[in-house]
Amino acid sequence: MGFMPALAIGAQVFGTGISIFGAIQEGRAKQDAANFNAGIQRNNAIIARRQAGFELEAGELRAGDLAEQGRFLGGKAMVAAAGNGVRVGDGSSIDISSDIRARALRNISRTRRGATLAASGQLARAANFESQATLDEFQGEAAAKAGQIKALSSLASGAGSVATSWHAFATKIDP
Repeated sequence: MGFMPALAIGAQVFGTGISIFGAIQEGRAKQDAANFNAGIQRNNAIIARRQAGFELEAGELRAGDLAEQGRFLGGKAMVAAAGNGVRVGDGSSIDISSDIRARALRNISRTRRGATLAASGQLARAANFESQATLDEFQGEAAAKAGQIKALSSLASGAGSVATSWHAFATKIDP
């Protein structure tokens, strides 16, 4: 076999090797990118869970402020009633005090419920981020496997081309 046929076959072998290497690297790069994205999603989930805790804490602080405000208004109403000659602890003064207390409790309950709903929304976001992270990881694994399959395909195709070229050159030499 002459120099040119050997060079042609060598180039086919080299090209096949490069194609195999490229397919494997492509799969790895896609897997790395997917794993990076999964990491971002997991960090977002951590942030969302922390935010849920902050929502609950802020709700409790607001509820505490409302309780204090209710006690202040109840006390202020009793002082005003006493100042106007109303006997505190009887009749309408008890009704006023009960009404203020009931309103304060309702506002506290609403505040806590709002904080719970906001926290639940953040926890749902965290779950979505976790799901996306898992999906990203699966896509990365699939990309890596696809790269390996593509590499095997390149190997088979390259081997076939080399065999065909070898046969063609061999039949020209030995008719």
